[in-house]
Amino acid sequence: MVLPELLVGGVAAGAVYGLVALGLVVVHSSSNVVNFSQGSLSAIAAYVFAAASGLPLLPAMALAVLVAAAVAGLMQATFVSWSGRFGPMNALLVTIALLLVADSMIREIWGSRTPTFPRFLPDESFSAASVNISVLDLAVIGVVIVTAVLFWLVMQRTSVGLVIRGTADNPRAASLMGISPRKVSLMVWIVGGALAGIAGLLLGHLVTPRPEMGLAIVVKAFAGAVIGGFASPLGAIAGSVLLGVTEALTAYYIGSLFQDAVPLVLIVLFLAFRPQGLVGAAVHRAV
Repeated sequence: MVLPELLVGGVAAGAVYGLVALGLVVVHSSSNVVNFSQGSLSAIAAYVFAAASGLPLLPAMALAVLVAAAVAGLMQATFVSWSGRFGPMNALLVTIALLLVADSMIREIWGSRTPTFPRFLPDESFSAASVNISVLDLAVIGVVIVTAVLFWLVMQRTSVGLVIRGTADNPRAASLMGISPRKVSLMVWIVGGALAGIAGLLLGHLVTPRPEMGLAIVVKAFAGAVIGGFASPLGAIAGSVLLGVTEALTAYYIGSLFQDAVPLVLIVLFLAFRPQGLVGAAVHRAV
């Protein structure tokens, strides 16, 4: 039975896209900027983890995620913060430029050769009711679920989450209460970078890391965020899972050549027929 295997694999890939999309949504909610360099942070984490393979597993993983988070914070504190003064569109263009710069830096530092990625998740399978289930896919899904739950707890149950949500809802009121929206935005960018870093560690198990993988990742994550409703963290993950499943089914039943077109097709369809996304509320125009 092929269909259940495709569904599990699609959910696993979509769940990883969802972590990157989650970072996109959170960053956008706090700074009104769509960070298209988010995908390059996943690529950086994958390459740093591969380069740190001589270290014990947990320190190597922590280093990769911390580097991705630090690069995200550096991007926000310098180029994005400065360009944001001239409007969100300028900041958006800067993030695209940063994506290209990051990809070039990966190529300069590590070259074009494929790195040897240390696998820390089990790459096995088991049969259940005549269906081969990948343990790797299940492990990836489990890691994403745990990460998403921890993120939700931080955002909903801690003072840090309250500050982030309050600043996103009303930056002016936050400023009057002594909260710096600029510092909150920096913190959120760092969190988004960490989410992208975790996604990079998982992606290294599903695809071969390449210097240019950042663009492909962020396109899929952006599509997942649009599908789910760009204002909803839950929608970002749900939309990304739908994208991953659709990609898997398209690659098997139609052909892998059409797989890369799936995110763009879904973006067009949802913007045309359901612009609020899967989770967002419908927007009614006054006549």
